[in-house]
Amino acid sequence: MNLTTELSEKIRQAAQNYGIRKLAEIMNLQRGTLYNKLNTDDSCTHHKLTLQEFIDIIHITSDYDLLNNLCALFNYSAYKLPNKTEIADEALLDIINSIHISSGRTHKEMADALADGQITTNEYLKFSDQVMNLLSGIVSWQERVKVMVDG
Repeated sequence: MNLTTELSEKIRQAAQNYGIRKLAEIMNLQRGTLYNKLNTDDSCTHHKLTLQEFIDIIHITSDYDLLNNLCALFNYSAYKLPNKTEIADEALLDIINSIHISSGRTHKEMADALADGQITTNEYLKFSDQVMNLLSGIVSWQERVKVMVDG
């Protein structure tokens, strides 16, 4: 199975988990058309999801793992950013401090995971959550500064 087929299968699963009938109605598509567009075998090659439909499925189902799967096709990653752009300029130091705190937590999770020489799935998940919080904070900092740029 190639990567695009895997992504197509995950889109189909997300749609089924949400409910294809309900999803088709919200997307203003005939249920049969959506079924055909979600078909992952070669029997329906002329029915394909558009980019807008893919975006709509992510938005409607709130299955952001689909976005992560798309990014993985290109060796990229995606993560949710908190809305920090409406924070007062004086609060910029708070953002920076939270990044340092998050960095410390990330290091602690890694140290805890490595303490016995093995990393369990649970330890990895805790570490991964902290990494994502750290990255989110850094990019939020960048976006907050971008808003402050004159002109």
